[in-house]
Amino acid sequence: MFKNSVVKKPEPTTVPMTPLIDRVKNSEAMVLAFTADHSLSFALTPHLIDLVKALSHDKKAVDEMSVDRTSASYKLTYGVAKTVTESLVSHLKDNYFSLNMDEATSSNINRVVTVLASYFSPEEKQVVVHHLESFSVTKVNSESMYNGLVQLFDKHDLPWNNLMSILMDSCAVMRGSKSGLETRIRTNKAPHLLDIDGDSCHHAHNACKTFCKPFKSFVEGLFSDVHNDFKWSTDQREHLQDICMMIGVKYTVPQRYVPHRWLSVYDVCLDTLRMWDAYTIFYHSFVPASMQTAYMPLIKDLYRKYELSDTNRSSIKQIQTHLQQKNKTMTSDGKAHKARIVEKLCYVQKKTLLILNLYAAVLPMLKKYVMLFQAKEPLMHKLHEQQTELLKDFMSCFVKPEIISDAKSSRKLKEIDVGNSKCQLDGDSIFLGARNRKLLKEVKGDKLAVEFISQTTEAYIACARILQKKMPINSALLKSIAAIDPLCAGHNVTLKYMLKLPSCVTNVLAGDEVDRFDLEARKFQSDDKLPDCENKRIDSWWAEVEDGQKYPMMVKLIKPLLSCFHGPQVESSFNVMGDIIDAKSSSTRIDTLSAIQTVKYELRSKGKTAIQYYFHKDPLHDVVDPALVKNLTRSYKAYEENKQGEREAVETKRVEMGVEPRAEKLVTKRKQKNFPCRLPRRLDMTIKSRCHRQTNM
Repeated sequence: MFKNSVVKKPEPTTVPMTPLIDRVKNSEAMVLAFTADHSLSFALTPHLIDLVKALSHDKKAVDEMSVDRTSASYKLTYGVAKTVTESLVSHLKDNYFSLNMDEATSSNINRVVTVLASYFSPEEKQVVVHHLESFSVTKVNSESMYNGLVQLFDKHDLPWNNLMSILMDSCAVMRGSKSGLETRIRTNKAPHLLDIDGDSCHHAHNACKTFCKPFKSFVEGLFSDVHNDFKWSTDQREHLQDICMMIGVKYTVPQRYVPHRWLSVYDVCLDTLRMWDAYTIFYHSFVPASMQTAYMPLIKDLYRKYELSDTNRSSIKQIQTHLQQKNKTMTSDGKAHKARIVEKLCYVQKKTLLILNLYAAVLPMLKKYVMLFQAKEPLMHKLHEQQTELLKDFMSCFVKPEIISDAKSSRKLKEIDVGNSKCQLDGDSIFLGARNRKLLKEVKGDKLAVEFISQTTEAYIACARILQKKMPINSALLKSIAAIDPLCAGHNVTLKYMLKLPSCVTNVLAGDEVDRFDLEARKFQSDDKLPDCENKRIDSWWAEVEDGQKYPMMVKLIKPLLSCFHGPQVESSFNVMGDIIDAKSSSTRIDTLSAIQTVKYELRSKGKTAIQYYFHKDPLHDVVDPALVKNLTRSYKAYEENKQGEREAVETKRVEMGVEPRAEKLVTKRKQKNFPCRLPRRLDMTIKSRCHRQTNM
């Protein structure tokens, strides 16, 4: 009887396991939704997934992690970036270094000075570039920038004797002979500072602008008009894309011409020539009806050139009809805009093509030079050779060969009178490009040909004079630095210039070290057991020489020289600044910007991503950098101390200006916006009460 009264326990239910593929898809959906929710770039998605995978190795640490918006800023500034800066400063105190600095205006209208530091890293066995600091100045002049740099050195206790050179652009503020920044530093702090001249990439860019000047911005105006014409017009871009597809030309949005960007005129010129036929077909629609017939053969030639079918021609006709209808409703400014483009594409087509072809043929010499010295690897040893080669190559376009050949030295090359007609080639012999030779045969003896030859000669003369004046091919220092190139070893001239290095670089060797350098340099020239230098960076090659321990004094002197900047690497940091400070983050502090740049350059110098840099395979046993832990732990305290210092500075300024403290708080911008819309409290409560009663009825 008791058997029937026993209550049976319910059998445990088995919860079905979610398949792995479903969980993967849900995780993907979470990441993609997060990307959409926070308006992130899709390019960030794979890096976001890698970050999640790396963090998942230490779930307990992730569970304990907490970072909000404010703490993210001060932990990056006073934690991560401070750790990197402390490590960098310790290296700069022990090694010779060079600086690259410049000033730019940020999107929030702050004048920001950025300072990069370069030195030969014993750990990496090569020259590395780091971001030292960015700071703001109220007024851009040599005095304010000098004071800012001195404060930077004092704050980090950096030795001025370790400073080798500073690369800056050649404006009066930076390199003025009387009161420029470099002159102030050399006079007051570092008399040994090397004079490597200004930024030669800027010299090449300015030479390019000088070359284009005689043509009075003829094609530059076309570039801007075409870019602006398609910038806001979706239907025009679609029609141009269809035309490109039919004639087999890769469609791209018309490139923007930016005068201050490195040889932008050359880049846009090539893009315009590539799209020339597509532009011609497109803008034929805006030729006045009375002139359509006269320019129709031009379009028919393009039809035959690309072997367009009847269907293609019919489609182009439909596009042109639509554009002609649009032309009737345009404003007077819009019609004038189209008329300028049509004039240069159709009416004076040969003049436009002559200038475009000339730019495409001549400017690659300057572009090649700029691209070479924007490289990250040290190329100081190539500077003199490339500058001399550039000047000779450019002169060969319009100067008689025997004149150039007779200039055996750099000094004589700079003294050639390029404006003297006796030194110049005749109009039929100057370099114009193969395409232009064909075009000029069609207009031989015409006013257009005579004017073009005259403008081209003027452009060559003006540009050559700029290169002669600005390029320091006569610099004894650059000639001596060229001798450190391993490819030059074993020659009498190489030894001659290498022996001059100690007299040019006065802050590295002392006492009998100069004599030891002299002896090593002589032995070096006849050493047949030097490391192979093929396909190697010069700093890596000298690191191998250092490991051999045969030439310690040579290595001691040459490593600091390799740290010298030869190109404006600081320019790229300003591009990053534009990405960080935009309309949504206009209140970003300069110290936060500086911290971001510091971390970016640290990762770049190591050749690692943030995940690779901080990832630990065994998070339970791998040691974390104690300095990083200390700085992150104390970051809030440092942040509060900095805020207190700023408040005290404001209070001191208020007292100096005689401003009395106010009893009430000042109205903020946000409260001022909301103030007119705010109802009195009693009226506000009455309205809410009535709404509540109506809802419950």
